[in-house]
Amino acid sequence: MKFDTWDPPSLRLSNADIAACIYSLPKQAITNVRFAQSQIKRFAQIQLQLFRDVEVETLPGVALGHKNIPVNSVGC
Repeated sequence: MKFDTWDPPSLRLSNADIAACIYSLPKQAITNVRFAQSQIKRFAQIQLQLFRDVEVETLPGVALGHKNIPVNSVGC
């Protein structure tokens, strides 16, 4: 708004606006986006496995592991 004075009443597009945008795209663009979405989703599912807590007893009485604890903020 500061530079272009564009100030729409809402930034949310209607379903009709979204459909018009999609319809205006070449089929290859839609195919490419769907492919990218599937790759991103697949990799995110693999990454999610890494965030699980782990605990293993390597020797009797020796337990090793890690636990993921979310934090509210990072840095100064």
